Amino acid sequence: MNLQKRIPDVVLYSFFPWRHEYPSTAHGLARALAKYTRVWYVSKPPTLKDALKNRKDIRTWRTAKVTPVKGHSCEAVAGSSLFEVDLPPTLPINGLSAGKFYEKLRGQVDNSLNNALSEALLAVDVEDFIWINLYAPTQFIDLNLHRKPLARYYYSVDAIGQASYTGKHGVEAEKVQLRYSDESFATSTYLSHTLSAFAKTPHVLPNAMATEHYVDRTIEAEPKDLAHIPHPRLGYVGNLDDARLDFDALLVLAKARPEIHQVYIGPWNAGEVLKAKFAAFSNIHLLGRKDQAECAAYLEHMDAGMIPFRVTELTAAIYPLKINEYLALGLPVISTRFSADIESFEAYITLANADQWSHQIDEALNANSREEINQRKEIALENTWDARAAKFLQIIGLSEVHSKVSKAC
Repeated sequence: MNLQKRIPDVVLYSFFPWRHEYPSTAHGLARALAKYTRVWYVSKPPTLKDALKNRKDIRTWRTAKVTPVKGHSCEAVAGSSLFEVDLPPTLPINGLSAGKFYEKLRGQVDNSLNNALSEALLAVDVEDFIWINLYAPTQFIDLNLHRKPLARYYYSVDAIGQASYTGKHGVEAEKVQLRYSDESFATSTYLSHTLSAFAKTPHVLPNAMATEHYVDRTIEAEPKDLAHIPHPRLGYVGNLDDARLDFDALLVLAKARPEIHQVYIGPWNAGEVLKAKFAAFSNIHLLGRKDQAECAAYLEHMDAGMIPFRVTELTAAIYPLKINEYLALGLPVISTRFSADIESFEAYITLANADQWSHQIDEALNANSREEINQRKEIALENTWDARAAKFLQIIGLSEVHSKVSKAC
């Protein structure tokens, strides 16, 4: 069965580079959509300052680079494939104050980005396409490529004003992007409410799970750096930063329940002082960053997964990728009540304020009946990137294409 390509190319411009240290919304959506058409994943370029700092030869990097990404297509759909597009470095203007001078330079940056991307897309015969700006609102405000996109979308994945870098110009730029977009999307209920002040009916399209890593797995041997850690193990996978995680509560838990071992997998971004406090506890283990393909091998040897987020405006906007990864492996989960979206899982996980974890953790650790495990796996299968891609195609009027392709792939 060989379906003709029925939908236009997708050009997805993302704040998150393709070679990012941990997975993002942009990566999951791009991989899923690549089963239906050609997807061009355009990473936000480094600044000239960053390029020099990382010893890039900017003299030879004056054009965009297009690289095929293998393993993300459907044989039944002619031309379905995924490509990474790297753009040349840009002027470092984010630190400037808002005003006429900033806007002038921003326009120059947009002009250079439009020219570089147009040249790259023309070289690979991209004609009809849809445009998705995913959380990179300060670039391509003046979208002037070799052809006008058939439709223009903006996708918000975080509370852009809660981080100093993205909030500097991002809050106002996001409003402009929304004004120019045909439709807008958000990864959480909170974000959709935020966008609704500036856009018509934003669609909630949450984060999801990469099924290839977490579904229908054969249990692997216990990783060597995990094997020496006693049970019960409470596992966390993700970025370790103090803006999101309630480290104070976790230290209290470690002291109150010394028999429970907290295992953290991910890059540490919370400073050396706090890291030293963690190191003082024999029941806290920092295993460092692992490739996404490795994470399931660690999680399947945990006794429960945890999401110890602070309750703030930043975390209220988060639909965590990890919730469905934990559930897909059948793990019990304990989480704080940080957002409306995490509370939607209340029937399947243990929700408790951080100061209650030392008492509530046993509820999670003991939720291990076959029925409970199966329920967790079933709910996770409703939250895959394939399901999100199907929803996206339905919203933009291409559900018929998805119906045909999903039966073929």
